[in-house]
Amino acid sequence: MIYYFSGTGNSRYVAHRLAEELETEATSLVEVEEISFDRTIIVVSPIYAWLVPQIVMDFLRSLRLSADQRLYLVVTCGDNVGKAIEVVKQEMTLAGAYSIIMPNNYVIGFDIDPVAEQTRKIRQANIRIKQIANQISQGLRREDYEKGRFAWYLGSSAGKLFQRFARSTGSFYAEDHCITCGQCVSDCPVEAIAMVDQRPKWIEPTCQMCLRCLHACPVEAIQYGRSTRTKGRYTFEKWSRSHQSID
Repeated sequence: MIYYFSGTGNSRYVAHRLAEELETEATSLVEVEEISFDRTIIVVSPIYAWLVPQIVMDFLRSLRLSADQRLYLVVTCGDNVGKAIEVVKQEMTLAGAYSIIMPNNYVIGFDIDPVAEQTRKIRQANIRIKQIANQISQGLRREDYEKGRFAWYLGSSAGKLFQRFARSTGSFYAEDHCITCGQCVSDCPVEAIAMVDQRPKWIEPTCQMCLRCLHACPVEAIQYGRSTRTKGRYTFEKWSRSHQSID
């Protein structure tokens, strides 16, 4: 069984492709009512500021697996994972851990990848998904992930600062050309947005900073401070609408 959390669609895509390869099911962890008793449990998660999102950590902590069950963690990232997986391993035992590079979507600090680079990353991800599925199907215990050059810093200082300060929703706002369609409300995977006086309002304790609202807005009216005004927008769905399936 595969459980995933996804904002812009990268981790959802990886989870469902893994499910196809392993002939199992994939479901969003925010919709889970009961944990499967399958022998192999796989959690697919994005990396935000070199840590897994709080909602994923809470889900992992809630698992009560038997001695016969194996837990694998597969994370998606734009480049590297820092010490994210090491942080998880401090609290639980993993049978295996992997990273898969997918198109960047963190436009608060960076910009999206050019379309050609998005396509290259997804093509390489498809190859890697097959490799990971093959190893998991054999019951292999492997750790294969890209930490990056400054993992010691990215997974500790930078990640902790992000969790403490950068998760603030105070900088989210909708510009005047917002059409009050409510898509940001219905799209939010953790129901962290409400419409108040015909404008979206973000609920800080719940928001995971996945940025789906910003990327998926049909008129690109949602911003985070000033830095995102000149940045591109990306969701896996947008990319897939203009590209045929690639292997």
